[in-house]
This record gives sequence, structure tokens and C-alpha cells, in this order.
Amino acid sequence: MKMKTIVAVLITLAVLLAGLFYLRHKNDAAVRPPTPQEITEGIARHGEAAYRQRLYAPLIATYKGLLEKMPDNVDLKKKLAFAYFGAMEYDKALPLLKEVTEAGLADDEVRREMEIIGKSPGNL
Repeated sequence: MKMKTIVAVLITLAVLLAGLFYLRHKNDAAVRPPTPQEITEGIARHGEAAYRQRLYAPLIATYKGLLEKMPDNVDLKKKLAFAYFGAMEYDKALPLLKEVTEAGLADDEVRREMEIIGKSPGNL
């Protein structure tokens, strides 16, 4: 009788511990799939790293893909414009920089890039 009681207590403890483990870790990334926001943030971090390394082609592709999903996101348009500017594709950067300016989000860098594009040989 004692052996059955000990086994029952051990099984109960194992089930309780498994339940506690699940409750503690149910929100871990390994247990659940990432949210769309987490995916977007991860892609944006990847894009910023590519920008710092001057890898403009993958950066442009990344931001264009994100803009297809979020076409009204002015911050993404700004980042894409900076990538086009870095790649010296001024004809693609300028319309995006103008949109950023019209949205009231122009900062010193946006104004500087627009000034440089305005002085480039293709725009004289």
C-alpha cells in the first residue's frame, strides 16, 4: 500500500512540475511562433546592419518587401530612400524623400540628402 501511495505522489509531483514548467515557458520564442511585429522588427534590424555595412542591394530588397506589406509606413519609406541614396540611385530616393517631407518627418539628414540630390549632375 505504501508503494502505491509513493508512486501516486511521485506521478502527481511530476505532472505538477511539468505544468509549472509549461506555464513558466509558454511565452518563450522557442515555444510559440514569432508575431508579425517581431518578424518586422527582426527584418528592420537586419536592414540597419546591412546599411552600416553598405550592402545596399539586400537592404533595398528588404525595405521594398516591407513596404509592399505596409505601404503607408513613412519610416520605411525614409529608410528605403536612405538605402537608394547610399546606392547612388538618386532618381528613386528623391520621390521617397519628398513623401517623407510632406508627411512632416523630414530631419536634417533628409534635407541634406535632398540638397545633395538637387546638386547632382543629373538634376542640374
